[in-house]
Amino acid sequence: MKNLLSYIILLAMTFTFHSCEEVIEVDLKDAAPELLIEANVSDSTGPYTVRVSMTVGFNQVNNFQGVDGAFLTLSDNNGLTDTLTEVSNGIYTSHNLSGSINSSYSMFAIVNEKQYSSLSQIPFKTNLDSLYTTTNGGGGFGNNNKIKVVPKYRDPAGVKNFYRFILYINGVQTDDVFVQNDINRDGQVFNQPLASRTTINAGDLLTLEMQCIDENVYKYFNSLARNFRRGLNQSQTPVNPPTNIAGGKLGYFNAHTVQRKSVVAH
Repeated sequence: MKNLLSYIILLAMTFTFHSCEEVIEVDLKDAAPELLIEANVSDSTGPYTVRVSMTVGFNQVNNFQGVDGAFLTLSDNNGLTDTLTEVSNGIYTSHNLSGSINSSYSMFAIVNEKQYSSLSQIPFKTNLDSLYTTTNGGGGFGNNNKIKVVPKYRDPAGVKNFYRFILYINGVQTDDVFVQNDINRDGQVFNQPLASRTTINAGDLLTLEMQCIDENVYKYFNSLARNFRRGLNQSQTPVNPPTNIAGGKLGYFNAHTVQRKSVVAH
């Protein structure tokens, strides 16, 4: 991701909020740095990456502060455990783990003598049928007449599905957080325009990554997206995303599928 600190320093987006979920308001100017773990496993070829960092304060430069010396493992439901290696400041990678659809994975971490753990499952893959651009619909952020990217796919009927999208413009990942679910739309064709916070110009090469994700990961990114829509800027650090990491406050472990398509904007 494009320095997920651009996301996480905002922290808290995509999971459908339920009334039983408490949202904690904090004084962002006085918020102390918090440990952030961002871990991914996918059905694409590894190695897979776990990023361990500290969030920055409200008035500090918007850069991640990597955490060295963590102990991290990724395991599958067949008994394989992969101990990760730190390849750069706060970045840890796997060696022999291989992600596959409909398999479950666990993450275990020891950071500064404190333990963290999480479970996530790679769901079945929904096919991304096509990708195109439009200037209609999806007019968030006042973008009613701007170019938007449209993923088109048919949701499988009879099962809950959750989706995350990552947009690249001319090879550079945007700061957008896009998620969709099939609540009230089970089995239907989706073609909802995605309005980027970054201006898309005619002739730009757009690449969209579609991830099928589990429900807990959806909740995390959905809450993060909600904070974007409230107008938070990139120097703010909300502290209460619905993390799926036991023992932690911030971050996520995302076992997901991967598909990408590209289109030239017009």
